[in-house]
Amino acid sequence: MKWSADSNKVLVCCKNGYVYEIEKPNLANVNTKDSYLIADYPMRAFKIKMMEFQMKKNQKKDEEEEEKKRRMRLRGELKDEALEVEEDWDPEPLTRVCYMNDESGNFLVGASGLYKGYYYLCSFSQERPLKALPMFPDIALTYMAFSASNDLLI
Repeated sequence: MKWSADSNKVLVCCKNGYVYEIEKPNLANVNTKDSYLIADYPMRAFKIKMMEFQMKKNQKKDEEEEEKKRRMRLRGELKDEALEVEEDWDPEPLTRVCYMNDESGNFLVGASGLYKGYYYLCSFSQERPLKALPMFPDIALTYMAFSASNDLLI
């Protein structure tokens, strides 16, 4: 878990490959008389997915080839093919998460399994990570935070 700089939100990374962002509840709107459980509390979720460079070569789509197929379908020369299933890895356990120290709301994720060897820059508004930053593949990521000066990732 990692709190935002203003302590209004917390990022939680999980073994199921998801990151959840949960806002701190407003105490005035929460009734804890009978229980501390808040049902259906709003949160954002992000599921780690493979990036294009991790896909097999034949899985990458050639834009020119796709346009050619589209034109052939429109002319009736090519029947609609069954939807091609994109390759994707199953989610792997996430080991660490932290917010970027800027106003973007983006966050860094470290993972194990097939995703290890990279830090992933992610955003809740995107389906896949924005960027993969290489690191040593054999290192188990056990801690991640920015330095006090915000210019180094520790």
